[in-house]
Amino acid sequence: MPQPSNAAAPIPGRARPRDWIWGGALVALDVVVTGLPGIGLFVAMLRALVSGIKAVASRLRRTPGYRADAARCAIFAAAALLVLVGFWGQLRVGSANAARVIDALERYRAAEGRYPPTLAAMTPAYLARVPRCAYRILLPCRFHYHAEGQTGMHTLWWIAYPPFGRPVYQVETRTWSYLD
Repeated sequence: MPQPSNAAAPIPGRARPRDWIWGGALVALDVVVTGLPGIGLFVAMLRALVSGIKAVASRLRRTPGYRADAARCAIFAAAALLVLVGFWGQLRVGSANAARVIDALERYRAAEGRYPPTLAAMTPAYLARVPRCAYRILLPCRFHYHAEGQTGMHTLWWIAYPPFGRPVYQVETRTWSYLD
């Protein structure tokens, strides 16, 4: 006589709780920890693709379980979308904080007649503190400011997408460009 199992069988047509946990972990990895679409986005897209193919195959063969596979596909597709939305949000934070720093640079120049030698020279009179360009745990993001003594050029930049994607602001010409 077979012994009853203590393990709960998955409910047909529903994703298992571990699928929700994995989806959330992938979003947390990319959005909160690294602040960049990377491993989490790749794995979420791959899991969504595999689950979608399995759901279609199960439906065509008329076998049970296609709803659970479709639910998994939806969970991981949503995780991938959340990673992209989180990255877009990080870029928006960087742009908004850069605008605050640029405004403080211009106010400093109007009051002092020159641009500051460092960003720290503007605190606390023009900026309460130098803001971060993005909020992530693993790869801290800060603004870089260079005051060139010889040429008189001042640049503000940050790394939006390591190791590439560096928005660079030329202070004197008030123009943006990208390095890499």
